[in-house]
Amino acid sequence: MSKFVRPYTKTLTLPDGDTLTVRTRLNAGEQRKALRRMFMSTEDGTMKPDPLTMGIATVVAFLVDWNLKDDSPDIKNASAEDLEAILDNLDPDAFKDIQKAIEAHEIAMAVERAEEKKRTVGATASLAISTSPHDAIGGTNG
Repeated sequence: MSKFVRPYTKTLTLPDGDTLTVRTRLNAGEQRKALRRMFMSTEDGTMKPDPLTMGIATVVAFLVDWNLKDDSPDIKNASAEDLEAILDNLDPDAFKDIQKAIEAHEIAMAVERAEEKKRTVGATASLAISTSPHDAIGGTNG
C-alpha cells in the first residue's frame, strides 16, 4: 500500500442518469483544504464545524467534472471558488443528489481503505514472524 495518493477518478451515476467524475481519494492537501472550508472561527478564536459549509466543502473537494444533460457550465479545472459559485447556482434538489452521491462514495472509499489496511497489517504481521535461522539449516536453539 503506497503512502501517496494516486490521482485516480471514478464515475458516479446520479438517479437521473447524469454522471459525476470524482476523486477516488483525497490527498493530504485536498483533505486539509476541505477541512478548512468546513470550519469557522468563533469570537474566542477557536474553530468549530460550520454546518452550512460542510456539504459544499466535501463536494468541492471531490468533484472533478460532470456530464449533466442540461446546459451545465464546464467545471473541469475550475478553481475551488469558481466551482463553489457554479454549485451555488444549482437547484437545491440537484445539489442534494450530487452531495449524496459524493458522500456515499466517500464512505465507500473509507470502508475500502479500512479493509485494505486490515489486509496489509495482517500480511505484515505474518511476514514479521519467521523461523529461526537455525531451523533453516537444521540446528537447534538450545
